[in-house]
Amino acid sequence: MADKKNIYAVGLLMMTQNPESGELIAVLQVRGDFNFEKNKPESFSGGYQLTVHGKREGGEESMETLAREMKEELKVDIAEIKKLKKGIKLLNREITEKGEIINYGVIVPESIIDSIELHPSSGGLKFTKKEELNKVQNLENYRGGVPEGVVAMFEDQKEATHIAFENLR
Repeated sequence: MADKKNIYAVGLLMMTQNPESGELIAVLQVRGDFNFEKNKPESFSGGYQLTVHGKREGGEESMETLAREMKEELKVDIAEIKKLKKGIKLLNREITEKGEIINYGVIVPESIIDSIELHPSSGGLKFTKKEELNKVQNLENYRGGVPEGVVAMFEDQKEATHIAFENLR
């Protein structure tokens, strides 16, 4: 596990099926313009990220971090997700000199997506098809914000989304 002073982040990609076509769709969250928790402009505003993503606080384990972030960002109880038949699956895990990042994925019914209440800092949800990932650029190149018409994600989250489309069914 990464040292507490290092970055330790956990994300969850929710996916759902298009009710008309049955096609799997990734539910990504857009980073807002202003971070109301930190009372300052959001870094990487306009970038796409997994449905929920956040950093560990204290001695939290990954599922504890995920549960807290889901409550804060989405007003969704992780217990609702854990009782789904297929459950939460590990998508990718990356350990670098900066710390550890763990991303999970889950297929959820439309009712859970409908129950989401986004935090005021959010820029909204973006429903993304598999083929749209081909246009995604590296969000690290847009610290000051993503220009209109550009789609950008952090590389670990883009990879997790690709893995989810291939492995979650």
